Amino acid sequence: MANVSCLCLLSRVIIFLAWHLTNIAGLPDRQLRADYASARTGSSNFRRSADDLTVNTSTYEFTGLKGQFAEIPQWNSPSTNSDAPKFSLAFQFRTRRENALLAYSDDGGNLSFIAITLHKRALKVQFKFGRARSVSLTLGLNLNDGVWHTVLVERKYPEVMVTVDDSSKKGSIDAGEGTDLIPESPTYIGGFPENVSITKLALPSLYFERKFAGWMRQITMNEQHVQLGPAMKEVLEVYGECPSTR
Repeated sequence: MANVSCLCLLSRVIIFLAWHLTNIAGLPDRQLRADYASARTGSSNFRRSADDLTVNTSTYEFTGLKGQFAEIPQWNSPSTNSDAPKFSLAFQFRTRRENALLAYSDDGGNLSFIAITLHKRALKVQFKFGRARSVSLTLGLNLNDGVWHTVLVERKYPEVMVTVDDSSKKGSIDAGEGTDLIPESPTYIGGFPENVSITKLALPSLYFERKFAGWMRQITMNEQHVQLGPAMKEVLEVYGECPSTR
C-alpha cells in the first residue's frame, strides 16, 4: 500500500514538473522575439520603433472589409515662409497585404493631393501640388512581412520627405508651376467612406485601391498624437496583443 502511495505521489510530481516546464518554455520572451524579427527583417531599429508584442490603446485593427474607412483631421498646410516648420504625418503599421491604401489627403478633388499606399510590398507616396506634374517616391522592401514598420511623411512646399524605418527619400515639384496643398477634406486612413464620390478625389484612381488590412498605431499629425474616430467603419481599437496577421 505504501508503495502504491509513493508511486502516485511520484507521478503527480512528474506531471506537475512537466506542466511547469512547458508553461515556462511557452511564456513570450519579448526581447527574443524582437531580436528574431529584427534579424529576419534586417531592421536595426526594430526594438525601439516597433516592438512586436507591445500594443497600446491607440492601436487599431483594420478588417479590410467593404465600407472600411477612418478619418483624422485635415492635414493643415504649412506656410510658404522658408522658416516654417515641416508638417508631418507618421504612423506604424503591420500587414500581409502587398497593395493597400494607407492614407490620403487632398484639396477637395481639385488638383493637389498626397497619397500613401503599399504597392508591390513597398511604400509608395504620390503627391501633386497645383498644376505641377505629380511626383512618386517608392521606398522599402517586403513591408507586408507581418511585423511593425514606421512611416514618416514630411512636407514643406515644394518638397516631400519620406522615411520608412531607417531609409529616407526626398522629392520636389516644380515650384514655378505648383501651389501648396490646402486640404478641403479629412485625411482618410485605410480606405474611403462609401459615400465619397470618385469625382471628389484629386487622384480618382485611388478610389479603387485595395483597403488596408492589418494594424496601425502611434498615429501623429504635425507631431501631435491623434485618435481615430468617431468617423470610422470596420476599424476596431485593440487591447492586449495583436492576433496573427492576415
